[in-house]
Amino acid sequence: RITAVEPLLARIYLPEEQLLSVKVGDKVEVVPDRFPQAKTTGDVQFISPAVDAASGTFQVVIRVRREPARTVLRPGISVKVRFAKTAPR
Repeated sequence: RITAVEPLLARIYLPEEQLLSVKVGDKVEVVPDRFPQAKTTGDVQFISPAVDAASGTFQVVIRVRREPARTVLRPGISVKVRFAKTAPR
């Protein structure tokens, strides 16, 4: 989900099994659920050092590349994030 405007950020939660497969700087594709034509790219900016014990997930923050012609991306928009080397998350 997009959670901030400047910089444009998306916060995702991944299962703990993927903790060692994600690195800061990894490139991703960001696709809005309702507006797939507005897809863009981004990169991993932050990986939480802690795994949530209740859900077994950890937070990853993605900095999303903003394209002025595609203003649909804003806080609250649901997105799918695809890492270059793995399946959709």
